Amino acid sequence: MQQSVKARFKTVLHRTYRKFSHQSLFTKFLSVFVAMVLICFLLLGVTLGVFLSNYWSSQKEQLLSSNAKNIANTTSTYLTSWDVGIGIGLTAGGYIAQITSFDMAYFFGACLTVISIFYFNLKVSPHYHKNKLR
Repeated sequence: MQQSVKARFKTVLHRTYRKFSHQSLFTKFLSVFVAMVLICFLLLGVTLGVFLSNYWSSQKEQLLSSNAKNIANTTSTYLTSWDVGIGIGLTAGGYIAQITSFDMAYFFGACLTVISIFYFNLKVSPHYHKNKLR
């Protein structure tokens, strides 16, 4: 015999209440608080990543003259690449931590940081000093 949606909802609600009824009030409050904070962090990250980079770029394009709009497009590309790099880095770090350990994930991140410092000092810095305007 099929239960109605209302009856199934009551059953699920009752099972959930029985499952968590042994916890103290503080533990229940703490778990709800942590869930709310994580949801807020998620919403803030999504809105800042989507809204601000595009909004900031469009505002700069409106203020700049037509021959300087390449600067705004370059900055927008840079910010988008930054966001994608953060996402790839977090995903790769999580994957490395999952297949090995957190120690290896941090070690891999430290090695990449040292490599990027060497790359900056050997390639980027000389190019900047050679081509700077002043």
